[in-house]
Amino acid sequence: MSFAPNPENLQQVLQLVEYMTNAQSTQMLNTAREKFEHFNKTSSEFSNYLAHIFSTSEFSSNIRNFAGISLKNKLTKSDYISPEMHGTQSVAINSFSEQQMAHIKGCLVKTLSDPSDRLRNTAANIIVSIMRKYTVRFWPELMKGLISLLQYTDDSRAGAFRCLIMLCEDMTHEFEEDEKDPLAMLVPVLIQFFDHPDVKWKIEAIKVYESLLVHFPSAALNNMDNFLNGLTKLVSVQDTTIQRYVCSCFVIMLDRPRYLNPVWTNVVEFMLVCTANEKEEQLAQEACKFWMTLSEAQALRPMLTELKPYLPRLVPILLKGTVFSEFERRMKEEDSMAPAKDSEINPGSLQMETKVHVIGADDESDESFDVDEAQDYLDDIWNLRKYSAQSLDNMSQYFGADILPHLLPHVENYMKEGNPWYVRESGVLALGAVEKGCGKYLEQYLPQLIPYLMSIAAKEMALLRSIACWTISRFSDWISSQNEDVFKSILHLFLQCMLDSNKKVQEAAASALCSLQESAQTRLVPYLPHITDTIAQCFTMYKHKNLLILYDAVGTLAEAVGEKLAIPEIVNKLVPPILQQWHGMEDSDRKMHPLMAAITIVSCSVKKVMKPYVEVIVARCIQIVHNNYKMIQEDKANRAESKRFVMSSLDCLSGIIEALGQDVSYLLSNEEFFKMLHVCLTDPKGDVKQVAFGVIGDMAKEHIQALRVGLPKFMPILADNLVGVPSHVATNSAWALGEIAVFIKGDYAQYLDMTLQDLIKLLENRKGSANLLENASVAIGRIGWVCPQHISPHLESFCQNWCLALCRVHHPVEKDQAFRGLCELVRHNNQAAINFFPYICEAIASFVSPQDDLKYQMQAILVAVKNAAGNNWEGFFNQLNPKLRAFLSQHYQI
Repeated sequence: MSFAPNPENLQQVLQLVEYMTNAQSTQMLNTAREKFEHFNKTSSEFSNYLAHIFSTSEFSSNIRNFAGISLKNKLTKSDYISPEMHGTQSVAINSFSEQQMAHIKGCLVKTLSDPSDRLRNTAANIIVSIMRKYTVRFWPELMKGLISLLQYTDDSRAGAFRCLIMLCEDMTHEFEEDEKDPLAMLVPVLIQFFDHPDVKWKIEAIKVYESLLVHFPSAALNNMDNFLNGLTKLVSVQDTTIQRYVCSCFVIMLDRPRYLNPVWTNVVEFMLVCTANEKEEQLAQEACKFWMTLSEAQALRPMLTELKPYLPRLVPILLKGTVFSEFERRMKEEDSMAPAKDSEINPGSLQMETKVHVIGADDESDESFDVDEAQDYLDDIWNLRKYSAQSLDNMSQYFGADILPHLLPHVENYMKEGNPWYVRESGVLALGAVEKGCGKYLEQYLPQLIPYLMSIAAKEMALLRSIACWTISRFSDWISSQNEDVFKSILHLFLQCMLDSNKKVQEAAASALCSLQESAQTRLVPYLPHITDTIAQCFTMYKHKNLLILYDAVGTLAEAVGEKLAIPEIVNKLVPPILQQWHGMEDSDRKMHPLMAAITIVSCSVKKVMKPYVEVIVARCIQIVHNNYKMIQEDKANRAESKRFVMSSLDCLSGIIEALGQDVSYLLSNEEFFKMLHVCLTDPKGDVKQVAFGVIGDMAKEHIQALRVGLPKFMPILADNLVGVPSHVATNSAWALGEIAVFIKGDYAQYLDMTLQDLIKLLENRKGSANLLENASVAIGRIGWVCPQHISPHLESFCQNWCLALCRVHHPVEKDQAFRGLCELVRHNNQAAINFFPYICEAIASFVSPQDDLKYQMQAILVAVKNAAGNNWEGFFNQLNPKLRAFLSQHYQI
């Protein structure tokens, strides 16, 4: 039965809607809202009235649109009562019957043909919301109805296309899973529209097709020949919007490159023309995505090879694309030394990497936009310039020197004196962009090129100084291999530019120093006073974003020169400005993460020279942990963000402990520290526990006496985090247990029952995390070293998996200790060694250069097995592969 509105009720609903849309005061609005909500909750037919109003042309557009939005809200918050359910329960106020839904669907489809673009969009939004909630099977006739609308008036066609593009963007997978395959009906119709005489409908059709093509449904793949024929026709249409969507489709189809093979030449020619279109930057940008995507994917290498004949045309086009647009030039030229904004700080940038103890390893932001932030916004978005530069970078890595004959003459022309600054800037940018692929081929030009770039960096306008610093830094490896005069002059240039008044030059120069430090390493040592003086001065000048890069510069310097930085005069210049920054930050300031990372790296490099500063650092780390947990408990902070501060603080403490050992024991033996550590160890978030276990392990290594007091509480927690937890958590737990065993020696026996079997169980998953397997095998070896009499009876139950895991351990100290445990266990249980002799031999052969005393022990257990085997020895030994037999005979004389 169709819905027939009661005139009195209809009038009442209309009045309510009018009050809601025309309220002149907050009081009137609140009164109207209360009445509206009351009617909504008490009338089971309220949705029918809203749908009726929404689809009836005699009412005003505002009233109809409000009714539509209210209907959408009610539909998404309510439930549908199917015919099967309808007979078993009454229709609740917040539910819809089949009859109600039929009426609502009819009203929505009718409104898709409305003359009002606004109402058509609202109808399409409601339809998509229904489909999202109830899936495509809820409205099986919808696709057929939308296809029918495409054949009627311009209004109905516009509404249908609007609805289709939204459905295909969100629900292509759901349509494909439907056994009736609605897309099989739609795809041929869309392709037919490519031939429509009106360009407007060609555009709408390809927009819908692009949105579903991303998902490569079977309907699109089955019609690929017809689609490509249709695209070929659209290529010739002189409309930039159509050409932009054609480019986008070709970019998408690079995920299925075999379909492009028959038309590859035509595609390349079309893309070249579009990329070179200087008047339509959006079209050129869309086309440039094609070259970047093509040159990035390994699977597309065969197609990229076919591009070689086009390089003479393509490379100059890409070079031209690196020139700032007129709008960008205006923004860049107007950029001043305005203070940086908090929104420049990316919470994910330059943050400290959580320490995962791996054997063999060395120990969304604010999107608001205003005029002041326009320059930084431009720097962050992808545009034609970035796509072009990245394409040059990628292609240089693939084609190498083959790209240079088509690039260098143009670059030389771009960089000529007298050219506009933005043309010269793009030439400098291009040289830096191709360094990764063509660096060794460009080295012959660098003796002349670098001085030219240095002259630009020293005196030209800010943007040229900035790009010159960046490009020079791309050749840091070459610079680090040059004579002292060249190296010194470039280093001093970077340091000079770091003190520039322009924040973009500061940024580029500080980043350039980071690159040079990574390449130069200890060659920087003679220049440490100048470098640290400059960094200290920069701390007084730099604002938010550039401070993050400065923290990175401090960290890379410490990593580059290591203990050579441990000069009191140097440390006393470098550390106070860092701590001054720290003291000025709140405990929830996101800049804290990279700053603490810098403190940690410096501490690990300078070790005891850091002692005058550690008390305040440790106290602040404990305070940060405490305050962030307090804010979490009081529900005053974002839980995930607060946990990041906790982890950064723990990482910093771990670095301090590793660097200064017993020199900080007096700071770590107090009750406050152990309370904080216990809270972190029992945190439900695995990442926090992982870092806290790292602190435990470092304390065991550096100051076991301070840790002993807490072991009765900490050991059960470590034991509970070996099995059934994320691998990165178990990895650090196993590592910490091994460290504890080494330093408490035989006292570890009291903890065997709670830890040994789970460590053995970890070895059974040989396809699991390699880091976890290594750490578990080392932990067992260390425990076996200090408690052999307790573990040796169990050796046969884990010997095979253990030996296989020991083969993969590379860190010399951990491997040494683990193999001492192996020797002790085999000495206490010779029978196990006989039964698993091939695996023990493989493990021993993996240790290429053991210390002399350990080598003697390993030889002793091999001889003991030989003696125990007696007359069976020859057969035993011949089980081994020839290479292994030869190794053992040569190194262990058996």
